[in-house]
Amino acid sequence: MQTEPEQWAVELMEAALAVFCENTTEDGALVIQRAFEDQTRKLREDCMTQAEFALRQALKETPDAQ
Repeated sequence: MQTEPEQWAVELMEAALAVFCENTTEDGALVIQRAFEDQTRKLREDCMTQAEFALRQALKETPDAQ
């Protein structure tokens, strides 16, 4: 079983390869950079969603927050 960072790296490389195969006229480094930026954005969005959910749960459980 892969760790989360290993899985993220695999997904990053798969995304880069898929984009590169679709458009081989681009520089491979730029394709990989774009895929890295997309994956980073998705990871940030996921983390923010999880943090927002945790905050809402904490506020529900805190009587003084009402």
